[in-house]
Amino acid sequence: MADPADGRLPFDDEDFIDDIKVEKLLFVGSEELPDKGSDNTTEQRPHAVSFLVPPVPASACTLRGIPNAPARLLRTVAFTPPTPIKRGLSSIKEKNEYKNEALVNFLKSEYSDKIDTDYDIEDFVRHVWKFDAKTIPTKIDYQLRADACSDFLGGQYVKKNGKITEKERACCTHFVKVLSGLFGALRKNVDRAQQVILNAFSAKFMFLFDRTIAGDYAHLKPDIGYTPKDLKLDEQAWELLGLFGEMKKRSVQTHMVREKYPIDLGQLRKVRRGARTTKKMATAPDRNTTTPPTHPMVTRSIDKTGAAEDGSRRAISARSTTKRKSRDIGVDHHAEGPVQKKLRDSVHPHPVAYAKSNETRMTNTQAQVVKYLNELLSHGIRQYSTGFLIEDTKVTLWYSDRMGIVKSKSFDFILEPHYLLLMVAGIAFADRHRLGCCPLIEWSPRHLLDYRETTLKLPHALDAEDVELKDLEFKLDVNRKREVKTAYGAIGRGTTIVPLKARGAAAALFGSGNLVAKMAWQPVNRVCFEDQVVKVVRKKLRDSGQPHLKNMLKHITDLKCSLTLNMDDPLLGLPRGTMELPDPYELRLFKVLIIDEYLPLQFVDSLDEFKRIMRHVVEAHYWVYEIAEVLHRDVSNGNVMFYRLNDGSVMGVLSDWDLSTKKDGQLVKNASTAPVAIDPIADARTGPFMALDLLVATETPLHLYRHDLESFFYVMVWFSAVFNPKTHELGYLEAWEQSSLKVIGTAKKDFLKESDEFERILRNVHHSFLPLISSWLSPLYEDFGETILDAVTAMDKIRQLQSKIVLARKRPGPNTEAAVSELEKRIKEMEEKHDGAQSALTYERFMAILVR
Repeated sequence: MADPADGRLPFDDEDFIDDIKVEKLLFVGSEELPDKGSDNTTEQRPHAVSFLVPPVPASACTLRGIPNAPARLLRTVAFTPPTPIKRGLSSIKEKNEYKNEALVNFLKSEYSDKIDTDYDIEDFVRHVWKFDAKTIPTKIDYQLRADACSDFLGGQYVKKNGKITEKERACCTHFVKVLSGLFGALRKNVDRAQQVILNAFSAKFMFLFDRTIAGDYAHLKPDIGYTPKDLKLDEQAWELLGLFGEMKKRSVQTHMVREKYPIDLGQLRKVRRGARTTKKMATAPDRNTTTPPTHPMVTRSIDKTGAAEDGSRRAISARSTTKRKSRDIGVDHHAEGPVQKKLRDSVHPHPVAYAKSNETRMTNTQAQVVKYLNELLSHGIRQYSTGFLIEDTKVTLWYSDRMGIVKSKSFDFILEPHYLLLMVAGIAFADRHRLGCCPLIEWSPRHLLDYRETTLKLPHALDAEDVELKDLEFKLDVNRKREVKTAYGAIGRGTTIVPLKARGAAAALFGSGNLVAKMAWQPVNRVCFEDQVVKVVRKKLRDSGQPHLKNMLKHITDLKCSLTLNMDDPLLGLPRGTMELPDPYELRLFKVLIIDEYLPLQFVDSLDEFKRIMRHVVEAHYWVYEIAEVLHRDVSNGNVMFYRLNDGSVMGVLSDWDLSTKKDGQLVKNASTAPVAIDPIADARTGPFMALDLLVATETPLHLYRHDLESFFYVMVWFSAVFNPKTHELGYLEAWEQSSLKVIGTAKKDFLKESDEFERILRNVHHSFLPLISSWLSPLYEDFGETILDAVTAMDKIRQLQSKIVLARKRPGPNTEAAVSELEKRIKEMEEKHDGAQSALTYERFMAILVR
């Protein structure tokens, strides 16, 4: 596999074998692509085996139809990925708001199959909050507050129409008193060394009195918060919240009232019937250690016998300590970690400590909990989020990271108070990192409510030339103009942008200007990662020897350095890395990219600046496509950015190369695959800018250069329609910002076909941007609109004719062959029309209008 340093992307291969045609390329024992129509994935994967697979011996490989095919071939032949069509949380956004009902329905639909249930309670506390039951201080005997328990048992807490009564509020207050009582008992019971550790987060349990917690997305009201002590009730914010609690108390339970509620710590140390019968699960490693966990990890959903969920015995993955060259998987030399190795027909030596969820859809109460997990992970710099649910006297612990959700077994805190003490102790002894915040970030103990004196520390990284760097430190530079921004959604990439300034050795390397850290959890089966793409693109342009191509470097993301960590790297301390869970629906790795800070397009000060930026990015996009042979595939308003030079002039930058791939599917011309059905619902962030071909197709089309060119046109139209130059705010274009691709496609068809719709979309353009309509938008509309429609219409007609051929051959008659011949002739005519329309959508014609 190619090294990005030599100017080739990992999916290049000059020894491509031309004469092998297959329908699919799959590793035996490796995860297969879902069958057509499968609904067990929300993101379409590449139409072939991933390139990010570890090298395997030839004897272990089988090419479908070609026994013992060389491993090199299996890692080389691939299909260019289609445009990723996925349902994201932005697809439920209505006029810049996230409505509760839509949010709940989304979470039920998309997250129900990503919940692992019945995880052991002690193991949950040990792996998630890094607290072992045996370390609970034992100077005194513990018991629950009798008065608070009695009052709680005699009350109810059920919201009606979103409201609660004073009596119901008192019920929740009593439970918080129970928690605080245990917290206080722990504080009295610790020695001086433990006192320093206890409550390192400096927080308390608080009943939130039906208050909306401040945040960037949904308006939610959790019942209980574990929140900084100095934060008042009306100052609560998701970014500062440690964790949450949700309460549902439907029954009056006075029959459970007792005089005392003693806690027997011995209950936590007994070997319970039903616990694992082989080796105990390894404890979570200290996040400061450098030795990776050595125990294997289940990466397939199985029961305790090693059987797959469908009842058959299937291959189970285990972790291997075998290393491979980092360039083969797109990670730096210090992030290689254990490599997954397939073990066929073997039972995992460590049976799973819980049962995989068999639920097909979460309940409303569970959805309420998942809402809060989702909101926590969408604010601040977090790796995971936690919370708890109280239903009458039953308590359940919850955890979520970017790969899935884990729910513990439930316990009755009245009958099993030792578990409640364990939960409180785990939370009380947890610092920010053990509550889910990124362990690469170090907060100042003097500033718990903001980012003052906070640093990002990278113990190692690779620079833009793949040179190893050590011990880099950056100061977080957060203020009203430079904020931490996290993408909405718990499961997925979870991209977080953190504003920085370099310190020490990092400052000597990267200067004192504004930087950002782009943190994201990327799927391990990604064909190529953004840092690799940027390195290759910049190298190709730099080595071209042509001044005008070198000049394009100003308009491509300037990568300073990057760090890649596997899920189970001790530096992360991610609970999933040690919890022995079956494989998540999508395995991910953690990436940090340090890049120059760029300004969003909405901060332009004039139409001339906007036009200059657009010319820069359209030109740079073209030359990257021609010289580096890379297609961006995600042109959108958010990815067109800029920076200012010392003289105040602007330079456009095309950012976010996460979804880029090789140009025009050059690697697919010698292989074929069955079409994959398009998901009718897509992420609305991309919907407004997606090419019409991609919106209306019933089968995934190959993403072409002209699709990106069309997206640039939609960026200009959309931005002009919603931009307010006075406030630098962006409005809402309802017709193009829908949850359904088909709806957006219909709206764009009307826009391209009807001049009245073109005028309606642009009727509220700010007066300072009106000249753009006559100079750019109208000429582009007149020159390309009909051509785009012709291409889409021709493709629709081709599909209809192909369907008729299939039906004709299913019901043969005396005139079948003549009919098929006529249909094939018409298909050829439509293909010529389609190709002609496509060839008219060129960079030269597009740019000729932009330079007017």
